Amino acid sequence: MPLIQTIRFICSHRLNKGRKLQALLQYFRWQVGSRLLPGKVVVPFVDHTRLLISPGMAGATGNVYCGLHDFEEMGFVLHVLGEGDCLVDIGANVGSYSILAAGAGGAQVLSFEPAPSTFAHLVDNIRLNQLEDKVTALNLGLGSKAGKLRFSTLLDTTNHILADNEQDEPSIDVKIECLDDYLEQIGDRPFAIKLDVEGFEAEVLRGGQKVLSSPKLLAVIVEDIGCGNRYGAPPGAVGQILASHELVECAYDPLQHRLVRPNGRKSAGRNRIYIRNTNSVENRVRAAKKHRIGKQIL
Repeated sequence: MPLIQTIRFICSHRLNKGRKLQALLQYFRWQVGSRLLPGKVVVPFVDHTRLLISPGMAGATGNVYCGLHDFEEMGFVLHVLGEGDCLVDIGANVGSYSILAAGAGGAQVLSFEPAPSTFAHLVDNIRLNQLEDKVTALNLGLGSKAGKLRFSTLLDTTNHILADNEQDEPSIDVKIECLDDYLEQIGDRPFAIKLDVEGFEAEVLRGGQKVLSSPKLLAVIVEDIGCGNRYGAPPGAVGQILASHELVECAYDPLQHRLVRPNGRKSAGRNRIYIRNTNSVENRVRAAKKHRIGKQIL
């Protein structure tokens, strides 16, 4: 992650000035250390969990700098999930959310990651944390209908399903299924969904209408970077789909363990949290146990 982008990333986190300076120092330590000792490095994560990270993993290294790459959303997952719950992690990348939910939160996780090279890193992190009994890793994409689609290969965390005008990009074929069809096969319904598929979110949700209607589903965490138009999704399509299933947008304060109304920064941010049955979710996060993230207790 370039320096200017990293400074903006660190400043966007709810850290005091001392911890923001510490995060910036962590960035420089990582940049120097990863050049002196290139290759995979095991770094501490939440509680007893660890992540296996290589230089160039832009999303995963955010956890090295700031403790949690997505502070509010990852804090929410950490506090809302517990033993017996199920998280569906769609666009799992190298597994930060999956390891957080299963290793620290104790939940069962279904992790979908279509890129074979990234999937290999996901499997490595599951094995590193001995979570094979809690995390099911699936080298599979999700969409509105089953089939095959082209998937980019050279864009790290922004690899995505190629739109019609991107077919000349370096890519591979990936198998696509519908979330509803897959979950019907295994007979399960998730408590929460985390969705990060670089603009393909509306297509994934259209293939999960039964799941979205399930009373058991209380939360959806979804990336919103405004690129759904590459697949023909109009602005606000994701929010409209979720609202039709009585999921309403909230923000979360991990420091206070409470839901809050979305503010201007959060509405314009990269991630959104949607909740069903606010009272139930609030009771869960208030009662959540504390977790250690570096020197911070959350």
